[in-house]
Amino acid sequence: MIRIAILFIVLFPTHSIAENLCASEKEHDLIIGEEEFTMENALKAINNLDHRIYKLIIEHGERQIVKFEESLKNNQPIDTSKLRENLTPLDTESYIGIPNRLSIIRGALLKQNALALKNNGNETEYELARIKFCYYAKDASYVD
Repeated sequence: MIRIAILFIVLFPTHSIAENLCASEKEHDLIIGEEEFTMENALKAINNLDHRIYKLIIEHGERQIVKFEESLKNNQPIDTSKLRENLTPLDTESYIGIPNRLSIIRGALLKQNALALKNNGNETEYELARIKFCYYAKDASYVD
């Protein structure tokens, strides 16, 4: 995924990313502004998710192993309900941060796709991609 994002940055100049494709104003403060859908922000989001998700998986696995080892050490049957207690190892930042970062990535890729089609001179496909991006951008909002 990181390779794809890097490819977009290399192929398309960053100054074209700042171009606004939609003529809409934010309806409320939680709407993600079109200016946030940049490849720079998408790469930051990917990097953050890469580290965060890995950490969540490792922490979750370690908690499960500890519960399992406790049961074995005490010669007790495995209590699956105790194993399930730690099934969702997400903290508040994860519940909020992960969807927000995914929204930035999705929006940036939709916008880059539209800009790429525009640069290629394919007006019909560009207009369809622009409408798709604008429809997404209009409703994309931060999780709070």
